[in-house]
Amino acid sequence: MKKQIKIVALAAVALLSVSAMAGATDINLYGSSAQYPYWATQAQDFMTRQLTCTGYTNTYGTTSTGVTPSGLPSGVSCYATEGTGCSTSLTSGTVNFRYCSNSSVTGILAVAGQGLPLNNPAISGDPDGCNGGANTNLRKMVNPDATESVSCQPVSAGVSDVAGEAFTQASSGNKLGPLGGGAFSASYTGINTSALGLTATNTVVTPFAFFVNNAVTATHCTAGLVGNLCTSNAQCNSQATATDGVCNTTATTINNLSRLEAVLLFSSQVSDWSFLGGYYTAQPVVLCLRHAGSGTHATLNYAVMNPTWGASLPSTQSAGPPIVWFNNATGDEENCINGDTSATGSGTGAGSAIGAVGYADAFVPFGPTLGVSGKSQNIAQVKYQGFWPTRTHIRNGQYDFYAVSYLYTLGTPSTLLNNLITYAKNPAYIPTSLANYWPAQSEMWFMKANDFSYPVPANATNGQTP
Repeated sequence: MKKQIKIVALAAVALLSVSAMAGATDINLYGSSAQYPYWATQAQDFMTRQLTCTGYTNTYGTTSTGVTPSGLPSGVSCYATEGTGCSTSLTSGTVNFRYCSNSSVTGILAVAGQGLPLNNPAISGDPDGCNGGANTNLRKMVNPDATESVSCQPVSAGVSDVAGEAFTQASSGNKLGPLGGGAFSASYTGINTSALGLTATNTVVTPFAFFVNNAVTATHCTAGLVGNLCTSNAQCNSQATATDGVCNTTATTINNLSRLEAVLLFSSQVSDWSFLGGYYTAQPVVLCLRHAGSGTHATLNYAVMNPTWGASLPSTQSAGPPIVWFNNATGDEENCINGDTSATGSGTGAGSAIGAVGYADAFVPFGPTLGVSGKSQNIAQVKYQGFWPTRTHIRNGQYDFYAVSYLYTLGTPSTLLNNLITYAKNPAYIPTSLANYWPAQSEMWFMKANDFSYPVPANATNGQTP
């Protein structure tokens, strides 16, 4: 059995705070970078439908490649919205909703009032300089105002893709992968959240996906067994006696990874893509991983790699082959897959043959508008086991690279937070822009009992069709 970190919980703090911004009620969430797009989108829907707020002011304080705008710590991305004219039995007047992300483990420890210095994941200290050197639940968060001001706020809830006990990984290398950022190491053998005095509540189902650099190419069938990997027309014939197969002689970006390929790649057992078959363009494999403490990384470990019968993830940066990089947050993971080799994240080196493969939340909007302005995007999402990470595939058992996520509070969740959790579990309230990817927990026909188990049939309490 894994050894667990046990920490004595501090005195309980209020889950809802009175903001320094006069007369407002605050909901301050902190943690998972994979869930950033979900909560940043869900905040307005929740305020509109549930709190009947009539107006909004949105603020985005983001970081990329170690840059720290607006006084936020390096590697932290923040969103805030101020809802005005709110009038329900839950709250009235003005509501400030804040979400700041770095990694899942930072959310768990923040709400517990345990420090986690971003350059040294020891469970002690005052990471944001908010606490006068003491361990409390204050963290720097962006305010919903035009200036993107930053203030120290009490964390209402920690957001994690997995249970604290699933953090059993280690990593050592550059903080920002190929972009440097200084030395960074992290090692967890399980975080006992009960010993921290935390209450764990399941919230949403977070979908993950694999991504490759566009230069990861192979030859595919364009007729017959369309989409199959091939090196000759005969390998594309639809039947043994057929002659309808056509193998495209021009290599194109791959569009699928099998579980076996993923396990072989991310356990460093494959040094060159061509080792998976001659249809792959020969080039060194470049693994872009998240540092330990990432819920996405923990989900890869247990949902895909499954070290009890599969293979283990690497824990140390390597010059290869294969090349292994660890990255601090989702944006840094993007930079790695994109082939960035300059501090500006401009896509330098992307035109060369770079065999990068990585993983992130399925909805992450890899494209020209993400990250540094003007960044060249050289990233493609690929299917896993032949399926895209869609909401219908996840709830119906075709796709299992996902996490049943957690919201941690110090003690019993407040009435308002409980209402937000119930709201998020309802399929009818998935925001329109997320509806093709994020399932609500109540619509799942196949579900994991925990992060370490395989999905089994479940009784969806609010089943959807298909």
